[in-house]
Amino acid sequence: MEGFFMKNEVKALLTALGDNMGTGGQESIEQLINILDLSDSEFLKVYPQFKQTITEVFHSENFQQEILEQMEVSPEEDLEKDKKVFEEFFAVIDSDDELIEPKKEMMHIIFGTTLDAIEELQRTRRRHVKVKIKKLNEKAIIPTYAHEGDAGADIYALQDTTIMGGETRVIGTGLAVEVPRGYMLNIYPRSGVSLKTPLRVANGVGCVDENYRGEVGVILHNTSLENYDIKAGDRIAQAILLPVPKIMWEEVEEINDTDRGTDGFGSTDEK
Repeated sequence: MEGFFMKNEVKALLTALGDNMGTGGQESIEQLINILDLSDSEFLKVYPQFKQTITEVFHSENFQQEILEQMEVSPEEDLEKDKKVFEEFFAVIDSDDELIEPKKEMMHIIFGTTLDAIEELQRTRRRHVKVKIKKLNEKAIIPTYAHEGDAGADIYALQDTTIMGGETRVIGTGLAVEVPRGYMLNIYPRSGVSLKTPLRVANGVGCVDENYRGEVGVILHNTSLENYDIKAGDRIAQAILLPVPKIMWEEVEEINDTDRGTDGFGSTDEK
């Protein structure tokens, strides 16, 4: 019989792609397999018009944006797994001498956009790290990012508190966290609080170590002589998760010299 009917390996890879895409994806893959299973002559009759349609759909800005948004929430390990599936898929079909070029081209048009989206996300996305958090009080508020791209997540006061003029107090959050191994959770001032109120994070930057399991508190100092009222739910600081390499000290007799040398403590202010 004239034409090419897809080998089991290609069908298996297509089926695997459909499984990763959910119910709707599985139905789409089944339709694609039926089209690719057409004899070459039958396929070539319908492909020119079909190619124009799928190119307009899969290369459209809206579709590409939709793919990026769907994948944005995927953990990095899932993206890497999906990328390997697509790369294996393209390697198989590109090396298949029995598969005519228009059929290969169609699969590149359909799935190439998704592979491009995965690679784009891996180049540009913020890394997502899961941090376990426990409410110690039902009124506690889990930290939130005010805007996409913010480095710090806002931390909220648990309850109404008055800080006397010149007083330093720990403001509870009602939260405990399990910082991942190799990270620390730093507590920084919010610019709005520093600008508009007399409150300051007393220790400059607070640090929640990976082995701490108590309530996260924010040490605030009231720099004014007047009392300052904090309301439950006020944003009082911001949390930033940072990697922490462990220092391995190496004692040596000498360290290398630099142009600056031992100059420090305001040495660059000297004229």
